[in-house]
Amino acid sequence: MYYQNKYLKYKNKYLDFKKQIAQKGGSVINNKTMICATCGANVDCSDPQSINLDCKCCLHEECFGDYLDSKLMIGGPVTCLNCPNKEHVDECNITSEYLTKIKSKLNNPNIDKLIERFNSNRGGGGGGGDEIDELVLKTSRQCPSCKTIVTHSHGHACHHIMGCPNPNCKQHFCFVCLSTTSTHDCIYNGKLIGKTWSTFCRNIITEKDIDYSTGIPRDNRCGCSFCTECKLGQKCKQCSGDCLVCMGFVKPGPTSILPESERRGWYIEPFDKNNIGVLTRQKLLKIYPDLLSKSVIELDDKKITAIESGTFQNLPALEKLILWDNQITTISRNTFQNLPALKKLTLDNNQITNIESEAFQGLPALEKLTLHNNQITNDSLRAIKDFPSLRILSIHATNITSIDILNERGRNLDSLNYIPLRDTPSYYDSDYEEP
Repeated sequence: MYYQNKYLKYKNKYLDFKKQIAQKGGSVINNKTMICATCGANVDCSDPQSINLDCKCCLHEECFGDYLDSKLMIGGPVTCLNCPNKEHVDECNITSEYLTKIKSKLNNPNIDKLIERFNSNRGGGGGGGDEIDELVLKTSRQCPSCKTIVTHSHGHACHHIMGCPNPNCKQHFCFVCLSTTSTHDCIYNGKLIGKTWSTFCRNIITEKDIDYSTGIPRDNRCGCSFCTECKLGQKCKQCSGDCLVCMGFVKPGPTSILPESERRGWYIEPFDKNNIGVLTRQKLLKIYPDLLSKSVIELDDKKITAIESGTFQNLPALEKLILWDNQITTISRNTFQNLPALKKLTLDNNQITNIESEAFQGLPALEKLTLHNNQITNDSLRAIKDFPSLRILSIHATNITSIDILNERGRNLDSLNYIPLRDTPSYYDSDYEEP
């Protein structure tokens, strides 16, 4: 997680030294320089990127952002925001107006959440805060030293919390059992999971390994809940991309407590890779875990009956996509989108009867599209547009009787120079080289 990465480089001795220095937060060194109340290092108060509070304390921009993040992690209402300097702990000298004023400088996505929560509590309305607090408490642990709320999503690094987010604490501890000793018997649910705080969440899971009793799905072997921000193939900033959510083995964690009727089915069942049925992004990622870096995808003769919208979307390295000899009947809107390097797309020998408009979007490098041996008609050609590099469009052995649609103005098909309509094996132009 973020705080783990931030403090990974610090040794225990150095952390102790910085704790001692941080006690002097707000001390003036000269007219322009102070000691940052968060990290204890010198900060140039005249630097436009530094944070100058109304209490005259000065902090590094990153340190102040971390401090606000730690406040957002703490359960309960946010009714008071004070300077990290211990001398100002009860002054509530940071206002929501001030946060609004400097949020562009901080470039921290959590600031708006903190301002909203601060204002709703200050105004006496909960604004859903009770539910948020309950969710936080059920997906977190309290630091054993200062009771600050700390979160750790399943598969996001090891269980070693490398520094409490509270800038005045920074205690190291085990997220599972809260031990503050590096070597110890780490026990969860009566079972030993390791003898150190550097144990990891399991990377293999089944439905029986998921505990729903609190309304938040979690691994019953370590107690970690699943990330709410990771998605299949899209990691959050705390994840390295190999958690169970990113890999498509479980669904993302819920953003509210699940009712009894929904406390099941978080595990995503495996499937037969030679009998796919409906092809989804999740299934595609299970077949190709390195999907974002793949240049060639071959899924011919896999008994694919349909492709879910968005399955082939935002794949920057993909150059060749083979989907022939399947049972696809419709190409839906947004099926193939933002594939900047794709040169060859084969959809021949399927059962396609309809190609929806905007089925193909953002394919500037596509040179060859094969649709022969399908049941498409003239109307399906309306989806063939905005292919500036397309040279070959293979549509023989279909129900197409005219290609007049392709000659309409504004279709951006200027490179198209070969369109075989008859069932013949010789449908490549003589100077075309297979990608």
